[in-house]
Amino acid sequence: MNMRNCVNKTLNRFGVAAGCLVVLSALSVTVDAKRKARVYVDSYATEEYVAKKDGAEGPVFETYHFFKGRYFGGFIADKSLDKVEFQDVVETLAEFMQVRNYFPARDRTDGDLLIVVHWGVTGVEEDWDELMGITSYDSGVGDFGPGDGGGGEFGPDASAPAGAAFDSGGGFEGYNNDNSSRSVASNARLLGFSKALNKRGLSPSEEYELRMELQDERYFIILMAYDWQHLQSEKEFKLQWSTRFSLNSIGTNFVEAHHTLSRAAMTHFGTNLEDLESERTFHGEGKIEHGELEIIGTEEVPDRNK
Repeated sequence: MNMRNCVNKTLNRFGVAAGCLVVLSALSVTVDAKRKARVYVDSYATEEYVAKKDGAEGPVFETYHFFKGRYFGGFIADKSLDKVEFQDVVETLAEFMQVRNYFPARDRTDGDLLIVVHWGVTGVEEDWDELMGITSYDSGVGDFGPGDGGGGEFGPDASAPAGAAFDSGGGFEGYNNDNSSRSVASNARLLGFSKALNKRGLSPSEEYELRMELQDERYFIILMAYDWQHLQSEKEFKLQWSTRFSLNSIGTNFVEAHHTLSRAAMTHFGTNLEDLESERTFHGEGKIEHGELEIIGTEEVPDRNK
């Protein structure tokens, strides 16, 4: 947006007469430009869904219901996780999901998607399948359901089919005999790193970088979107898309991180990424603050009718 359009919108907002051009000197965006964040994003969507969602005029308008999924507290006490309620997480998500034309449904029976939200910090050493309660990737339905009291389990993970299991190799030969390596493998599958680590042509330096990312605890949010109308009519969970996004927990806290994560992932919701994406953003919420209006110059607007 050029300066003239930006100022004219400001004039309309504050009720200033449009007969002159006003330059505002008291508008600032509060962000910590020195504290950059790197967020990794993995996103899967069915071909059918992608064809329906992204049209010539942009993302199709859809409505959704949020559902509380699994919370992961990790192994180390993190007070910042306790400060963020599920409601805080989904309110932030809702704001950024508007970029892809996702909006909350107004009625319980209405809506296009049921979006299950899982969040927390890594630190899992148990077998991923056993932990998630998944017995088959081909079952179509996990142990998740609205009647489970809000705990929710992951449904089938279409972005990491059994044939591409990270633990079966993926360049980690010789590292599967200790708890640390098993934790890395579990976290890779949980966060969507396994697809990148199993791809052909992965260089040793790329593999090393991804592995190092998984050695530290990572804050994450995972969205799994199911066809809400299909679920109500057929009593069957039909996964439409899933997006997993995470960042290193060192040097930040979850109060900041859930804003950082949602901002970095906002253009990927409902998309199908071929590879793990690395997004750069800033830590924390970031607020626009308006100071007092100060007119530092005027310019007559020419009459187009003359």
